[in-house]
Amino acid sequence: ALTRDGERRDALLHRAAEHEAEADPDAACRALEGILARTPTHRPSLETLARLRDASGHHAALVNVYERLLPIAAPEERARLHTRIAETRERALADDAGAIAAYRQALALEDRATVRDALARALERTGRWEELAACRREQLDRLEEPAERAAAAHALGVLLEEKLSDPARALEAHELALRADPLFRPALDARERLLTDAQAWDRLAEAIAAEAEASSDGFERTQASLRKALVLAHRGAPI
Repeated sequence: ALTRDGERRDALLHRAAEHEAEADPDAACRALEGILARTPTHRPSLETLARLRDASGHHAALVNVYERLLPIAAPEERARLHTRIAETRERALADDAGAIAAYRQALALEDRATVRDALARALERTGRWEELAACRREQLDRLEEPAERAAAAHALGVLLEEKLSDPARALEAHELALRADPLFRPALDARERLLTDAQAWDRLAEAIAAEAEASSDGFERTQASLRKALVLAHRGAPI
């Protein structure tokens, strides 16, 4: 009976706060906090408070309400709440570190491409290159279309070379791109340049030969054969 009386009291006070919200949102927020002081898990009050905090632009308070909703939310709801927390921290509070942590928590509960993309953008904006490389590799592993895989792997290679000064891993990424699309020109050019820089002549000759074999264009096959001959001549091997 006491439980039912408490539930009725909270419901009535919540209804009164909702009515008051139109005339005096701040007073309504104080009333809702009063309910939550007695019943911290009163979901209707938390949801109404979130709506009011959002409408008033009190973003730090909004994040606080979202965090109080987390323990009583279902797993799929928690993923969405973490995403909202991340977006609010990123866009309204300029809290990149908090946003990145929240995006990661959302992904741990539900892997969504839009959230992973948002995490990648936040990592790139803050210059967290090693973490961005890991994030992009995870994105790559989830792609199935060869053209998308090739483009994503090449972009990873560019990141590894330009931001992390890691040509070995960059070369591996470009090789991944070429496994998806053996004639993806940006990856072909990057692989040839990296192997040339490393003076890895045998591997370079093999790579050019593989390029020629994969191509159905007679002119391109001839050009590749000529490049291979130049590489072999450069290292003094028989052509």
